[in-house]
Amino acid sequence: MIYVVIPTFNRKAHLLRCLGCLGRQTVATTPIVCDSGSTDGTAADVRAQFPDAVYIEGVPDQWWTGATNQGLAYVADNAGRDDKFLLLNDDTEFDEEYCQRLLQAPVAGPDAVLGSLCVDADAPDIVIDGGVRCNWITGGMRVLNAGKPVSEFPDGHCEAVSVLPGRGTMFPVAALEKAGFPDARRSPQPRR
Repeated sequence: MIYVVIPTFNRKAHLLRCLGCLGRQTVATTPIVCDSGSTDGTAADVRAQFPDAVYIEGVPDQWWTGATNQGLAYVADNAGRDDKFLLLNDDTEFDEEYCQRLLQAPVAGPDAVLGSLCVDADAPDIVIDGGVRCNWITGGMRVLNAGKPVSEFPDGHCEAVSVLPGRGTMFPVAALEKAGFPDARRSPQPRR
């Protein structure tokens, strides 16, 4: 099972498209919507259109990290040891094989953390974010493969990175025990 943690705030249209993509996956997923006090009707529409999604109502000042932590608490309380959790931004869209490909990635051993290749919906064959590699001595950072055509890479292509985004990063549930939750006080991650 993949538990999918999706923080959101007043971005109902994006969120509903994202949940629609999750509903078409070829592997079992449990969407966990962590709402930071939306006022745009998000709660009613999620409950009506996606009744199997876990909906956690938060407060406006919890920001991205606080909302994410509410979802991670649900994962910690409900997931099995062999399950995975996926951090997903509410504005991501993907095909029905997305979660299956993450599970089958060549480096997807039991402790692997996998990030997703990001493309623009208007130019789906061009990489906009292939992960970030950092030089921790100089502080330099480089986004991998930005601007390259996706078609240049073989199926299952993976690269080691230093930093992964929240828009499609899968972890083993055991990572919560090893690393704990993100620090919401020191890194609140302002919502958009």
